[in-house]
Order: sequence, then structure tokens, then C-alpha cells
Amino acid sequence: FGVTIRVHILLPLFFLFMILIWSPMMIKDTSNVGGYLLLILLYNVSLWETVLVHELGHCLGGYLVGGQTQKILLWPLGGLAFTQPPAQLNNAAGDAQRRKHQIIISIAGPLTHIPHLILYAILLQWYCESSTPFAPSNCPYNSPDGNNPFTAWTFWQQTLITDCDGQGSLCFWYNFLMLSFMLNFWLLLINLLVPAYPLDGSKIFVNCLRNKYDVRRTVNVYCWVTGIIAAICIIVGGVLFRSNTLLFFIG
Repeated sequence: FGVTIRVHILLPLFFLFMILIWSPMMIKDTSNVGGYLLLILLYNVSLWETVLVHELGHCLGGYLVGGQTQKILLWPLGGLAFTQPPAQLNNAAGDAQRRKHQIIISIAGPLTHIPHLILYAILLQWYCESSTPFAPSNCPYNSPDGNNPFTAWTFWQQTLITDCDGQGSLCFWYNFLMLSFMLNFWLLLINLLVPAYPLDGSKIFVNCLRNKYDVRRTVNVYCWVTGIIAAICIIVGGVLFRSNTLLFFIG
């Protein structure tokens, strides 16, 4: 599509920030420091691949409606696709068409997380069910009767698992697949259901409201709805998903 992709100079700060956040675990589990650092590295690769594909989804959405994307910027707080819908007449019909195009462009990004979720779910399920008494894997749900990791509350709390093999080693591939799955799960959920600016959900929500209400009513509805959702995110993120700072931060 002829899109320029730029990486912000501050992007490596996220890698260093993760090392800082995980340092208490590494101090307590010094025998697995190398495993933690490799896990952080691979998770960052997964993260920025996911963010890049998300932004390319916006580019594809813009292309499908006849718009264009000038560039994509990857920086510490995520990605930005500078995508513009095609020009429309400056009248009611043109405004409605412009809003429709903006909704398509906005929703195209979050939809890219669905194939990611399917891929990581298949790999995780296969990994946890592939163990036998003669060939155990480093998965906390690897009993021969086929335990499902998705039914465990610790999975949805994104709890890093250590010593699942009884020998003190880090459950490396389970943790990587779990973190990558949950990354896409929360990015899909938050971008579609949390209408907080500048998330995609805010653009979808505002354009849907403008199809029905005037600007003043749209602003009132938007502020009330986002305020209630923000409170819910803070409470749920702080109480049920304490290890997931993303939900609390969004709130």
C-alpha cells in the first residue's frame, strides 16, 4: 500500500520498563533470570508484531473504502495509523458516508486480533495436551486426562507459572503463549468495548452516536457512558484482574 512505517526512538523504553516491573520476580527467582529476560524479549516481539498487524488492519480498512494511509508510527504507548477516509461532499449525505467509512477503518484494526487469538489458543491447547507420563511438558495443566488451561482462573488473571515441572524451572512456553493470547484478548475487548479516546472504540461509538444525535447530545451521552465504563474498568481491573495493569490503566 506504499505505507511508511516508523519506529519511535523511545520504543525500547517499553522493554526496559518490563524488566523493571518484573525485577521483583527475578530477584526472588534468581535461578530463572535468563528465562525471564528471554520471555520479556519474545513477548515484546509478539507485542509489536500484534500492534503492527493491528495498524495494518486500519490501513486495509482505509484501502477498502477508498481512503489512504500516509504512515504508521510505533511508539511506547502502541501504534498510530494515519489513515484518512476518502473525501466526501460537505452535506448531510457526505457526512453520513464519512462516518460509515470511519467506522469501517476503526473496526478493521481490532478484528486482526481474532486470528491471533485463534492461533495462540490452538498452540496453547496443543502444548498443554501433548504431555504424557513419559514425555511431560512444562505446562501447569498437563495431566494426561487433558486439562484445559482456559478453565483455570489463574490463566485469566495472567499469573506467571513457575515450578510446574517440580524442578523449579520457569514454565517458559506456557507463559509466553498465555501472555500472547491475553495480549490479543484484552486488545480486542478494550478496543471494541471501551469508548475511551483515542481507542478505536471511541471513534466507533462517536460516529454511531452522530448518526442519530446532534453534537450536543452526542457529547452528553459519550461523557456519561465513558465515565461509567471507566469506573467499571478501575474496579474490575483492581479487584479481579490485579495482575493486568492494562485494564486499570485504561480506566
